[in-house]
Amino acid sequence: MKVYFEPSALLQCYLPDQGSENVEWVLSRLNEGEGKTSRWTLLEITRGFLKRKNLGEITSEEAEDSINFFLADIATLEQEKRVEVIDISKGVIEEALSIMRMHNIYAADAIHCATANKIGVDIILVDDRHYKKLHGASVVQMLNVSMKPKEFKNAFKGVT
Repeated sequence: MKVYFEPSALLQCYLPDQGSENVEWVLSRLNEGEGKTSRWTLLEITRGFLKRKNLGEITSEEAEDSINFFLADIATLEQEKRVEVIDISKGVIEEALSIMRMHNIYAADAIHCATANKIGVDIILVDDRHYKKLHGASVVQMLNVSMKPKEFKNAFKGVT
């Protein structure tokens, strides 16, 4: 099964939150070529660490360490072929423009929906806020990683 990791879900592996256990569970179950995300995700998650530094939640050193760890971890997941980082094509941008206009969502969110649509994944993992905001913006089913682990696993298995 192909799984798309929207940044709000993937970030939970690196900044523990409600849903972290669910994302880690999915990552641990991935076979070669099943995990997908957009190259744009690298920017968004890096920004997430910097934002937390700016808010005083983590120090500058912690932010840099977290960014370096995240980028190295993504490189490892790519090398192991467990997660493929998808480049943004002209076709994705064109579809994202359409999605953005139709659903009045942020450009970055539209890029993730368009990428997931174009590469034909089975499910998109998102956090609670994005689940509510993006519901219906993609032809792909979304699954909220903020669910309780047992409920999440049952829902995930229902897709597979």
